Amino acid sequence: MYNSIPKKPRFNCAEEKARQVLLYYKVNTLPIDVRKLIKASNICVIKCYSKLIKRHSLKKEDLYESFGKDGAVLYDATKPKPYTIVYNDIDKPTMRITWTLAHELGHIVLKHHVEFDETRLMRCGLIDRDYKILDAEADAFAAELLAPVIVMITANWDTKDSIMQHCGLSGMAARIRSRSLRSIKQIKECYFKYERNLYYAFYNYIHLKFCPECKTFFVSKDANYCPICGSHSIIWKKGEINIMKYEGVNVNELSKAIVCPICQNEEILENGDYCAICGTYLVNHCSDITDEYDNIEKQGCGTLLPGNARYCPYCGNPSHFKQINALCSWEQEQAIFKSLESGKSVPFDEEIPF
Repeated sequence: MYNSIPKKPRFNCAEEKARQVLLYYKVNTLPIDVRKLIKASNICVIKCYSKLIKRHSLKKEDLYESFGKDGAVLYDATKPKPYTIVYNDIDKPTMRITWTLAHELGHIVLKHHVEFDETRLMRCGLIDRDYKILDAEADAFAAELLAPVIVMITANWDTKDSIMQHCGLSGMAARIRSRSLRSIKQIKECYFKYERNLYYAFYNYIHLKFCPECKTFFVSKDANYCPICGSHSIIWKKGEINIMKYEGVNVNELSKAIVCPICQNEEILENGDYCAICGTYLVNHCSDITDEYDNIEKQGCGTLLPGNARYCPYCGNPSHFKQINALCSWEQEQAIFKSLESGKSVPFDEEIPF
């Protein structure tokens, strides 16, 4: 027995389903590859208008009349893959196609063709009210799937341009989503179901930082400075974390060196923070900036830092390992990297001892 079409759109349900889909398929970056999600479902076939016209000698107008100017989803319970999404690739841009695919996937995930008897007919069989209700639900699903609220708000990507850049939406769709996000942002005081998990899934993507100065990527929520070169001009940029991998001291979870970076002593006491051989303090942290008389010019914040951090990403002060010359400068290391990359010999300060 089939249910009756609801009297008003179930927006919360549609958005919850979109978040559930993203988590189920372990999506953690933008823009969303909707085709990949559809194919991964293994219950749906995707067909484009251009191939249907060529294969069946149809006219564009025939498809418009049957499936609309954007596309549609068909349902046949007797087939191994019961759903078929058809979409217009003739005169619709890529961004519009992405929205159409997400919208039609919404109809499938929300089980509009299974739960409601009326939708077993073609769309032309639905009255305007019912059509608008189910389409509104599919639109809500598509919006949350392509531009998840918790990701966009947390990252402050709620402007039209930001949404277009990160989510691949058209200008019109991005403008509508931007208005929606800003109204939600004003009242956002709690997480809806799946939102917290979705935030952590996208954490690395949201907080990815890039330093144009030393060309390194890193993940940090509150960093204001590059931990490698100390530059204050870090930006968000999509890329692989640490494409330029700067060498560092091997440290444990408390930022304590496993081997002394000065004398290479490997017998480090578990409860001691100093090397028993040379007396070096072994924990890399944000340190003070002092003058030649050891007077503090700028006090460090004391934050524990990774083993390759030359600077504190929060206040910009040098790290302890940099202060004791346990790490070479990022300029020296980049020069060596470029020399190796080009096949040239690397200059050494001393002769090779053999």
